[in-house]
Amino acid sequence: MQQARFPNTENSMRNTEVLPCPKIVVDRKDPLDVAQETNHSIRAVDRYMKDFNRVRLCHEDGKSPEFISLATSLNRTVVKEYLQIIEDSKICS
Repeated sequence: MQQARFPNTENSMRNTEVLPCPKIVVDRKDPLDVAQETNHSIRAVDRYMKDFNRVRLCHEDGKSPEFISLATSLNRTVVKEYLQIIEDSKICS
C-alpha cells in the first residue's frame, strides 16, 4: 500500500511526514498504536481522523474537492489526498 503524504499543516510537521489515516482506515489500527508508530500525538491523530471524516462525509454527499476545501478549511492538496485514500480504501475493501 502506498502511503499518503501531506503538506505542512502545522508548524512542527515537515512535508515528508506520512499521513496516519490510511493505517487507521485501511488497516483498521487503533489510533493510539498509529500515534506511536508515526511519532504523532494522539491529539494530532484524532484531528487527522476528524478532518478525514469531514472530507468523507462531504464526498459521500457529492461535494466537489473545491467545496470540501472551503467547507472544512483544509488545503486543497490535503483534501485531494484524503479523497485518494477514500478511493483506495474502496478498492481494498
